[in-house]
Amino acid sequence: MDLSIRSILRILSFVSNYYQPLQIESSENKNKELFVVLTVPHAKCISTVEHSCDFLAEKAANVLKSEFEKLGIKVHVEIGDLNRTFCDLNRYRCTKTGLREVRKTGFRKRIRSVIRENRSDYRVVVFDVHSFPKRPGVWSENYDVYTLFDNNVAEDFARHFINILNRSVFDTTDKISAINIDGNNNDIMDEMLTIGIPCFLVEFNESLGKMERKLRFICENFSSGLLSFDFSSL
Repeated sequence: MDLSIRSILRILSFVSNYYQPLQIESSENKNKELFVVLTVPHAKCISTVEHSCDFLAEKAANVLKSEFEKLGIKVHVEIGDLNRTFCDLNRYRCTKTGLREVRKTGFRKRIRSVIRENRSDYRVVVFDVHSFPKRPGVWSENYDVYTLFDNNVAEDFARHFINILNRSVFDTTDKISAINIDGNNNDIMDEMLTIGIPCFLVEFNESLGKMERKLRFICENFSSGLLSFDFSSL
């Protein structure tokens, strides 16, 4: 099939706009007001039996959004609209694929777009929100929250929140339990850290779905932790 020069230029323009990389975060943004982006790549469910999605992640992200906004922090929530059994929106091989279905969702394109629109006026922070069931050898039901990091910047950032959560007591008999662990191959976090945007992955125990007050208490402490973090340490 022969393509005209105009058609070729159109294709190149589309590819350039869709995959346009984000620029490295400027040090001038360190003293600006906060703007939080909450990404939920595994929200799309096709079954309530098999755990092919994160059952609690979207709800947890919305509670986090509510708590951040109470503190006057601007928030954007981006919900994944493709089930991970087809293609995992938090993996490089899915993000960079040419599959029409992935392009159609525009999930990563929307994340990049909202960051570009706000980073000149705000200090942008990204939390990649997930949830987990009890899974022996992988996730322990003994923890309410896991945070995952994959470099020293993300580790220091995540540890700050873990320390706050572990010091908080929901009631006299129920102390919040949280742990920070090493994680890799999380493409959203990898991309953000590469361009200097603070980011880590946070996993909520899905048992919190039946404990509304405790989930909100955790999110309240999590959001207040952002205001107390010293960004000059990054």
